[in-house]
Amino acid sequence: MKTEQCRAKARDIVCNINQVTPDSLSNTCPKYDDKLHGHYMGCFKDSLNSRLLNGHLYNLKNNSASYCINMCLRAGYSFAAIEYHNECFCGDTLTNVFSLPDISCEQYHCDDDNSFCGGYNAAAVYHTGVIGKN
Repeated sequence: MKTEQCRAKARDIVCNINQVTPDSLSNTCPKYDDKLHGHYMGCFKDSLNSRLLNGHLYNLKNNSASYCINMCLRAGYSFAAIEYHNECFCGDTLTNVFSLPDISCEQYHCDDDNSFCGGYNAAAVYHTGVIGKN
């Protein structure tokens, strides 16, 4: 669906991440399920050599689960992951999935209440609500 609203959303996404020209831009807006937005998927092992999510990485000084989820949503990704409190990873596919106990993702305090913010090589993964991409 090529609409002015879709083009405006794409323009806003690009402007919000301070990227002058995007690498590529889909000609349709992704499908979205509000019921999935913010759903905690679990705590998963992550490593520098083998990332769980391979989309964007944001280093955010005042990170929170909701902020990271919304950054990834605005960029059009299905998943958001927080690690070490300030790292926000985005992606459409979880790779090298190895589940960890939730306590592994409780090492760092988030700016919002009752959310997991990751730990050492432990990523707290949330769904953004974007569906049908993975």
